[in-house]
Amino acid sequence: MKVSGLSPALLVLAIVLGEKFESYFRRAIIVSKGDMTAFFTSGISMTLISVALAFVLYDIFKTVRAKKKKYKKLINNQLFFQLEEGTIMKLLWIVMICQAVYSIIIRGSRPIISLYADNIGASPFFIGLLAAAFAFLPMLFAISVGKWLDKQGAKKMTMIGSIGMLLSFILPVLYPTLFSLLFNQLLIGISHLCILISLQKTVGNIVGDRDRLIAAFSLSGAFGEFVGAILTGYLFEMTGFRWTFLIMILFIIVGLVFTRLMPNMVKKEQKKLVDKKAEKTWKMLKNVNLRKALIVSGLVLFSKDLVVAYFPVYGNSIGLSPSQIGLVIGLLSAMSMIIRFLQSELVHTIGRARLMVLLLVVSGISFILIPTTSSLLLLILISLVLGAGLGLGQPLSLVYTLNVTPETGKVKY
Repeated sequence: MKVSGLSPALLVLAIVLGEKFESYFRRAIIVSKGDMTAFFTSGISMTLISVALAFVLYDIFKTVRAKKKKYKKLINNQLFFQLEEGTIMKLLWIVMICQAVYSIIIRGSRPIISLYADNIGASPFFIGLLAAAFAFLPMLFAISVGKWLDKQGAKKMTMIGSIGMLLSFILPVLYPTLFSLLFNQLLIGISHLCILISLQKTVGNIVGDRDRLIAAFSLSGAFGEFVGAILTGYLFEMTGFRWTFLIMILFIIVGLVFTRLMPNMVKKEQKKLVDKKAEKTWKMLKNVNLRKALIVSGLVLFSKDLVVAYFPVYGNSIGLSPSQIGLVIGLLSAMSMIIRFLQSELVHTIGRARLMVLLLVVSGISFILIPTTSSLLLLILISLVLGAGLGLGQPLSLVYTLNVTPETGKVKY
C-alpha cells in the first residue's frame, strides 16, 4: 500500500465493514431470489451506486490529468515519427484501447437497435431504414471528414466523434421511440466515421510492418465487437433497453478519457502540407488498384451491416433470446479476432489478392446458409465461418488501400 500511495485507513475500513457488507449482500440476494437487477431498480441503491461511480471517475480523471501533464512535456512540439520507440508503443496501445472501446459501443448497440425496433412493432422496411441511416451521413461526408482530419488532427477528430456519439445515445435513453432510434443511427454513423478514420490513419503512419500493425489494430476492434455483442445481448435480456444504452454511455466516457491521453503533435511546418493544393479526390479513382480496394472494402462493410442489422430480427423470429442472438454475433467477432493472428502468414503464403477472393467466396456461401436453418448450433458454426471470411476482409482491404493510395503528406496528431 505504501508503494501504491494508498492510505492504511482503507485496509481498516475493509476489515471492519467487509463482513457486514458480505452479510447484507447475501441477505439481499436471498430476498431478490438471486435477481442481480434488484440492485439497479431501487432509487436509493441507484443513488449510492451513482455517487460511488462519480468518486471513482473523479479519481480516474485526476490521475489521468496528472499523467497527461507529465506526458505532454515529453511529446510537446514533436512530430509522430520523431518520437522514441517507447512513446510510439504507448500511443499504439492507447489507439488500440480506444478502438476496442468504440467497437464495444458500435457492435453492442446496433443489434439492440434492430431488436428493440422489432419488439415495438417496427416494419422490416423501417429496420432497413435504421441500418441505412447509419451509413447515410458517412456516404455524404466521408471525403470531407478525411479533409477535416488533415486540418484538425487525429486527436481532435476523435474527440468530436466521441462527443457526437455521446449525444446520439442520450435521446434514446430519455425517449425510446422509433424517431430517437433513427436519430441515434444517423448521428452515430458520422461520429463513428470521425473516430475510425482518425485511429486508422494513426496506425497506418506508424513505421513498421503494415500488415502486422493493421492486424493488431483490427484485432483490438474484433475483441471489442465480441465483448459488445455478448454483453449487450445479456444486458438487454436482463435489464431492458434503457439500462443497456446507459451502460454504453459509460463506455463512451471511458473512450473520451483515453482519447484525451492521445498526444496532440502538430508542428507549424506540417501545416504547409495541408495548405498545398492537393489533387482532386475523385481523380484518385483512376487508380485501378484503389478502385478494387474500395469495392472489396465496401462489400465487407456491407456484409457486416447485414449481419448486425438483420440477424437480430431473424433470430427473434425463430425464437432465439437476446443473449443467444448476442452470442451468435459475438462468436462471429471472436472468429474474426482469432483469424487475424494468422493474417501476416496467410498474406505471405497465399498472396493478398487471392486471399481476398477466397474470403469473399467463403463469406458469400455462409450468407446463403443462414436462412436455411433455425438451429442455434448450426447458426453458431455458420457464424464462425463467416467471421473468418469477414474478419480478414477488412484489414486486408485497408492495408491494400494504404499501399496504393498516393501519399500527399502525413496526417497531424
